[in-house]
Amino acid sequence: MANHSAGLAFTPDTPSDGGSLSKTFTAAGILWLVEEGRIKLDAPVTQYVSAYPHGQTTVRHLISHSNGLPDDYKFFDPYFAKDEIRTNQALLRVVAKQAPAPSFLPGTRYEYSDMGFDVASLVIESVTGQSYETFMKERFFSRLGMNNTFVRPARLADWIGVRTLGYRWRDAEWQLFDVFDMEGYIGGSNLYFSASDLGRWASANAAGTALPAAVVAAGAQRNLIEGKPSGINGLSGHCDDTGSRCYYTGVLNTFHSLVYWGRARNESVALVINSTMPPWQIITLQRNLVDALAGRPVRLDSPPPFMRFSRDTRSGAAGTYVA
Repeated sequence: MANHSAGLAFTPDTPSDGGSLSKTFTAAGILWLVEEGRIKLDAPVTQYVSAYPHGQTTVRHLISHSNGLPDDYKFFDPYFAKDEIRTNQALLRVVAKQAPAPSFLPGTRYEYSDMGFDVASLVIESVTGQSYETFMKERFFSRLGMNNTFVRPARLADWIGVRTLGYRWRDAEWQLFDVFDMEGYIGGSNLYFSASDLGRWASANAAGTALPAAVVAAGAQRNLIEGKPSGINGLSGHCDDTGSRCYYTGVLNTFHSLVYWGRARNESVALVINSTMPPWQIITLQRNLVDALAGRPVRLDSPPPFMRFSRDTRSGAAGTYVA
């Protein structure tokens, strides 16, 4: 169910919180404007957003997770009232006052950054004179037929219609575990997608029609951090070495979404979930969808055993892990 109390079924056309999948659209928008000569990736952010407090940060740093901005929105909790909307501009004002210098020299470290993409949306608005939502509608949503995709209202009370809620299974019942109120920041999150719409985005990427060819070519290059390739490319995708198979996920509380595409076989997968599942189960499901599409046998993994650790034994689980 998308909403248990309202009896709203979850269908392929039901909008759901897409989490970080917004980043793939923001990165694509930035690179499209770069291709048009309206943005320079290595120009300082202050050239486009004068309120940005870190003069040595470039646009490239924003969308490559190498900017030194606060790495978690919890950083901002002490500076906002519960009924105060947190906009991109308001977050910037807090950063300017409370973190006047980046936490590391931009470009020297990879540190996952939601806010970097929020600022990138301000760059888009600055050079186009359009709102982020209008730009996204014109460049992507309307053109690809993504009719159930939109920027969520900052106040949940302002939502028009019945909203998809997030649930987790506790004490033998579905309990509400929803998104957060007063989130007016966009660029790194807060886009809502249906599974059908994400399928259109995925299939357009598989077919090579989601973006102009020059943008696709530029975005296929992996971001470099201190001269070493990052795990994501310029279009914010996790791709194989050939760049022909890519995926990205979005996660927030019980919401989970996946976009996968394979250009060689023109394959695509879209997945949207609004109810909690164990991480191992989500990973298995995602792999099985991709394998089933390719005609490969699916995996029937068993739940991994739980292991309890105490203060005395937990050091045995410490170390470095490789996926």
